[in-house]
Amino acid sequence: MPSRQYGISSIVKPPANKELEDAGVKIIGTSPEKIDLAEDRDRFRKLMRKLDIPQPESGMASTLDEALKIADKIGYPLMVRPSYVLGGRA
Repeated sequence: MPSRQYGISSIVKPPANKELEDAGVKIIGTSPEKIDLAEDRDRFRKLMRKLDIPQPESGMASTLDEALKIADKIGYPLMVRPSYVLGGRA
């Protein structure tokens, strides 16, 4: 049986993941669901709080006004990023 190598970004994207699943390929290592959890900042933040694991202050904003309120609460300097990225890409 020929083997194929997939990067993490291929595995978590639904079409590639579905192809692998349909072919009966077992993913060794971190599951796509766990990778997705780690990449989704809001879900990951909630999990960290539930497990009582300290982390830097953060917030989620959908508008400029929301972002400015969070920035005032957290303080400066701060970093602004998309809520879901994989490999540094939005």
